[in-house]
Amino acid sequence: MPWLGLLALPKSELGRFSRWLPERALLVSLGCFLLAWPPAFAQTICQAQPPGMSCPGDQVVWVNIPSKIYHLKGQRYFGCTKNGKFMCQHDADLEGDRGNLNGQ
Repeated sequence: MPWLGLLALPKSELGRFSRWLPERALLVSLGCFLLAWPPAFAQTICQAQPPGMSCPGDQVVWVNIPSKIYHLKGQRYFGCTKNGKFMCQHDADLEGDRGNLNGQ
């Protein structure tokens, strides 16, 4: 990132940038904020359904444990929440979990 070099320069050496960037401390805090931005919004890596897991006469769902909401195969969050598990839909219903309301 070419703008990172500006963080180490004193104000007198910033030249034409000095009028927009009044203090070196501001640059450092801005640089730290921008460097921390991507990991804060990184998406959770999706997990694959375990091989051999099947639910005869039922379907496999992904249950988000904290919210107690399950997602069906083909939906956006199937296997993709931080804290969840695969299980049969019937077992999830017996456990008190519910299906999502918006089809994600």
